[in-house]
Amino acid sequence: MALGIVGLMRTQDVILGLLILPYIKPKNILHVLSGAFIAFAPQLIAWQLLYGRFWISPYINNIEGFNFFQPHISGVLFSLTNGLILWTPAVALGFYGLVRKSDMLPTRLMAAVVLIQLYLVASWSIWWQGASYSGRMFVSILPLPAFGLAILFTKLHQVKFRNITMYWSIILPLCAINSLMIVFFLLTH
Repeated sequence: MALGIVGLMRTQDVILGLLILPYIKPKNILHVLSGAFIAFAPQLIAWQLLYGRFWISPYINNIEGFNFFQPHISGVLFSLTNGLILWTPAVALGFYGLVRKSDMLPTRLMAAVVLIQLYLVASWSIWWQGASYSGRMFVSILPLPAFGLAILFTKLHQVKFRNITMYWSIILPLCAINSLMIVFFLLTH
């Protein structure tokens, strides 16, 4: 049911189900799908009542939609208006941490979910995400790069990188960049 509730918040976040897929016993897949469907059913009913069809998203119309053959990946990551990496560089470090530890199934799944989410957002007709700060369409998956940051900081700590050194050389500069970008955003929007 939790997966269906996630879909109610943002339909594209159903891909988070990939994180639990390897841990579901084959005999329980029908139960998981049924629970997700039951939780998502109110949305289907609402769409039916409002638009006359069970599966129609008001976001997908004649103006907005997906173009999977021309994704704007570099724009989503590095756009001056709100590129995810440019405006939130800690996400890049977090993703690096996930990819670096890709020998473990959970981190491979997390990296896959981040990449799929990136591809979906980059394929959306309004890939720049309107007047948002950084990549607002990535908010629901930000815990995944946070695991990557934890992996990276753990590795740095294992090679005798002192906490105070990490603070001054990584954490403080990232916080300063983020603060400056917030001020820039507030002044320009």
